[in-house]
Amino acid sequence: MQAQPLPAEHADLYAGYDEGALRLAEWALGKTGESAPATIVDFFESVWRNQAAPVRRVLELCCGSGRNLRLLRERGYSVTGVDGSPSMLAHARAALGDEVELVQGELPELPVRQRADAVVCPGSALNHLAGQDLLGRAFAAVARVLPRGRTFTFDLMSWHMLKEAFSDNDLAVDLGDLAAIWWFDSEPGTDYCDYHFSQFTQTGALGLHRVDRTTHRLHAFKREVVRRAALDAGFRQADVYDNYTTRPAADDTLYETWVLVR
Repeated sequence: MQAQPLPAEHADLYAGYDEGALRLAEWALGKTGESAPATIVDFFESVWRNQAAPVRRVLELCCGSGRNLRLLRERGYSVTGVDGSPSMLAHARAALGDEVELVQGELPELPVRQRADAVVCPGSALNHLAGQDLLGRAFAAVARVLPRGRTFTFDLMSWHMLKEAFSDNDLAVDLGDLAAIWWFDSEPGTDYCDYHFSQFTQTGALGLHRVDRTTHRLHAFKREVVRRAALDAGFRQADVYDNYTTRPAADDTLYETWVLVR
């Protein structure tokens, strides 16, 4: 069973993303074992140091609010960000200014033709692709902008995380003026997990709250599926690590960090 496209009027799930959502994202960082942006960028650089030529131009897919692009630019890289959400690109533009190239586009299509020295996609964004076919098409699109020997680094919520560890699990926080509930709902016999998010924002002195709700369908991919899709797309090597460390991914890994070599 696959997710169906949203109606056009609801296509941008991040239209309500605001400062409150940014605060909640910062709070949630680490609660589920997700790596911090600085750790992620450190890992990128450790991969790039093993490449034959220096990395200067970096393309980030599903760049969101631009927090990784900002760190990369601060470290001297020329960066380009792609995201499918106009709202998230507006946040990225506000954070990064006009010098950074930001492009609206949604995987598996890649509306960028210029070659990159490295491509990255953190934040488990590829879990939103509904099945092996779309994953393979995304890999092929990335391969077209990467010269031979260059790398595509991304992370995935593992099959173990989505179908076992976080299945029917929830997380909640109350920050006074702001509260939220995260709920993971995994239906047996499927390859996906529905992730429901409710944000409660205080709107006045009477204690009233505005409620914003979104649901994301996250698709779980077994490692052999990811590796085969990468090789079929033109990558010659596919290595997987445990959450932006040098440890190989294990059966209980929650976040898989993949490094594909073109």
